[in-house]
Amino acid sequence: MPKKTTSYAAILDAAEQVVLKVGAGNMTLDAVSKEAKLSKGGLLYHFSTKENLIQAMVARLIEESNELHESTKEQFASEELSEVKAFITARMRRNNKLDNMATAVLAAAAVNPALVEPLRHHHKQILKTLSDAGISHEAATTILMSLAGLWLHEALNISPLSAAERKRFIEKIFSVASLSATGETTVTRKCKTARSSVKERK
Repeated sequence: MPKKTTSYAAILDAAEQVVLKVGAGNMTLDAVSKEAKLSKGGLLYHFSTKENLIQAMVARLIEESNELHESTKEQFASEELSEVKAFITARMRRNNKLDNMATAVLAAAAVNPALVEPLRHHHKQILKTLSDAGISHEAATTILMSLAGLWLHEALNISPLSAAERKRFIEKIFSVASLSATGETTVTRKCKTARSSVKERK
């Protein structure tokens, strides 16, 4: 695979713009090379097919999402459930660059759902990471799907929430994480107490 260069990034940027401007159906290599102001040969050096280009768009979206999450973790480094709080905070913030990437990727990959398989794997990994961080799988799923729904509504500009309602919605998501962690702690404590009682009776 050719080494990533400034041209590589410019091609991905151009592909996103083509999708956002004229739709996924019109995202051809010719259209992308024109948008990127590169020769067709320069584009083909990096991406021999439209599918290769979409795969690279998906990979960059995942990479950028991970970087945003990692940079947000520092904010909660000394707190409990830092991993979970960082994820919620990163996902609740609107990031035009990342939003455009995600919108373009989903539209471009709609013609071939198999191309977004890495995103499905990425989301499964998120669920595992959140669960390993101290909340239940059910709570992790609720948080991931709720934030995904919020993003979709806002990306399509159809969210019915006011700023105040959005704030309360985010607070509720944080409470789901906290209650899940507290609930698991309580269960663990009860189990330990029950085991101690059994030992005392013996």
